[in-house]
Amino acid sequence: MKISGIYQIQSKIKPERIYIGSGVDIRRRWNDHKNKLRKNKHGNSKLQNHYNKYGESDLQFSVLLGCEKENLIVNEQFFFDTYPIYFNECLKANSPFGRRMSKESKEKISKANKGHRGIWGYKHTEEARLRIGKFQKGRIRTVIEMESLHKGINKGFKHSLETRRKMSEKGMGNRKAFGYRHTEEWKKEQSNRIKEFWKLRKSICQK
Repeated sequence: MKISGIYQIQSKIKPERIYIGSGVDIRRRWNDHKNKLRKNKHGNSKLQNHYNKYGESDLQFSVLLGCEKENLIVNEQFFFDTYPIYFNECLKANSPFGRRMSKESKEKISKANKGHRGIWGYKHTEEARLRIGKFQKGRIRTVIEMESLHKGINKGFKHSLETRRKMSEKGMGNRKAFGYRHTEEWKKEQSNRIKEFWKLRKSICQK
């Protein structure tokens, strides 16, 4: 499913280094970034140099906001104006949407993509799935991420009665289910994580 909106690429080692981007298909944009970085052909020299030095595993990708494609430019500019940007070489939101390419440009793109199969039908290996799961475990999503995921991904989507029944059965006895009370130790741990997160964000914004 396509997700249109604003995304962020952030360094784990140097969290003050942030790249903000937008796209009508965020997943495709992220894969496009990775493919160009791996081939050392990314148009953003700052991002490419950082990738070459610290590696792909240092870059964390996240969705900041889900929105309609007509609002991409306005929302992207909002994040340019409010976030401590590092990687972006241009802080003026602009989009090639609706722009006509020359015949020469089309031929160059066609030649470069010849034989490229893309990611359609690609499946992660078991090892890759474990790495992804380990990385995501315990990570606290921002309020913006949660809102965009809720509004963007599930917008207009309805589960079938059979799917809802299976989800209900699977949720029975789930510790995360409604009514479950977390331990004081867990609450304290989550509180400390949130405090550290906002402490880091505050230090970044002051730079």
